[in-house]
Amino acid sequence: MFSRGLLMTVAAKLFNCTPRSRGMKGIMFKARLLCPGLLMLVVIALTIPMSFFEYVPWMEGDMASRVMEPVLVCEEIIYKEIGEMSLGFDIYRSSEISASPHMAPVVVYVHGGAWVVGDKRSGLRLAWPMLEALCSKGFVFVSTDYRLANTYTKFPAPVEDVRDTVRYLKKNADQLGIDSERIALMGVSAGGHLALMAALAPDDSLGGDPKLCTYSGRVRAVVSWCGPTDLRIEQHRTPIREILVAELVGQPFQNDSYLYSAASPAAYVSSASPPILLLHSEEDSLVPYGQAQCMYEQAMVVGADVMLISIENSGHVYKKIDDREIQPELEDILKLIADYIERQLGLAFGPCEHR
Repeated sequence: MFSRGLLMTVAAKLFNCTPRSRGMKGIMFKARLLCPGLLMLVVIALTIPMSFFEYVPWMEGDMASRVMEPVLVCEEIIYKEIGEMSLGFDIYRSSEISASPHMAPVVVYVHGGAWVVGDKRSGLRLAWPMLEALCSKGFVFVSTDYRLANTYTKFPAPVEDVRDTVRYLKKNADQLGIDSERIALMGVSAGGHLALMAALAPDDSLGGDPKLCTYSGRVRAVVSWCGPTDLRIEQHRTPIREILVAELVGQPFQNDSYLYSAASPAAYVSSASPPILLLHSEEDSLVPYGQAQCMYEQAMVVGADVMLISIENSGHVYKKIDDREIQPELEDILKLIADYIERQLGLAFGPCEHR
């Protein structure tokens, strides 16, 4: 694995800067002028935990209807087609209850990757123990793809895709054996931002697939782990963040501040919002802790149901800093999320049901 220092040296060589004298800001400035595509790769390598790109070991082959231990069944479903592009999600459930007539609650997972990289199977290693725990209790776990930001795809396209995932699940709830009224969204990093946007923005504020738009995108709860919440906060802007956010929005802030407001989950939080769980690393250098703190404070002011869990001694998401122990530990964080989702969606099984 490359070290941050090595990557900065490579970036400096590529863009003819000296890391010691010019620093990251100097590299970013020159890189923006010379090669924005290559710059994006360097930014991602420097800032995003490698766990975002790790696959669960068995994920390298065909995923369709694969049976894994402990007795999980995965199926790939196409929920939306845009021209020649097909967007799908993987749906996981315990094989012990896959044929059960009971309508299962659903967790929709939105992957991270700075809005520009990743897919529905990358980064799932991080959440895998939670996936197993929820499926063993009768929940259905969905990991979805969305359009990545690039020259041709900008906000609100990725948010519309996440919301269309929810709409598809509601439209096909009976066929899929799920409860259309018990769906939660969860996202990590950029996925946390998209999950919050899809959960909080009014139904009529976003477009989507005409075949699905008649169905509500409303969910029962939303969880964001180190996701950006307010793109308008000036003191949270750095060269790296500005580049990544501008790639999503399509404009620098000074060119279109209204668009940055439209892309900020904090602009939509209200007393009518679904319950919100925010988890954030106190020493996150990519998405500052203040993003979660401001969202929490604003939600409290308007009377929204919100909870904030702080993660100590960690960089972005769950990134070790020096030799300090991250608290809570990963296992405990995933259990906190699973317990929260179970409280909000209710038990998967009724009191008289048995697996």
